[in-house]
Amino acid sequence: MKTSKLALPAFMTLLMIFSFVMTGCQTAQKPMQPQAIDVANQAVAEAEKIPEVSKATAFVANNKIYMGIETSTSLAQQEASALEEKVMNQVKGVNSSYTPVVTTENETVSKIKGVSSAITGGQPVASLNNEIADIEARIKQR
Repeated sequence: MKTSKLALPAFMTLLMIFSFVMTGCQTAQKPMQPQAIDVANQAVAEAEKIPEVSKATAFVANNKIYMGIETSTSLAQQEASALEEKVMNQVKGVNSSYTPVVTTENETVSKIKGVSSAITGGQPVASLNNEIADIEARIKQR
């Protein structure tokens, strides 16, 4: 009888140890994407306050707000640069932790839309590093 009284607590202790070993010690991760999505949405709202902007798309990564700007008319390079600067200044006030990166170049805007859509759909930002690096390189070329 004494053996059975000790067996149950010993079994429960072993079961608890086994479950801790199998699951490991995992720290809770804060969900960063919802905050980033909120920042991107705020940046879009600010950019779309500018009359020349017909549509803006944005995502947040690497402490930057990547923004693609569409206009209702074609712009010469100088006008596009001026609009990009105007949007950048407007968006700076959204969150000082992020640096806005803005483009009106159609192919890059299309890539920004793709990344934004993927992030909004739940894809982790880290899985899009190649696409983000490509966008960054395209913007720096200009």
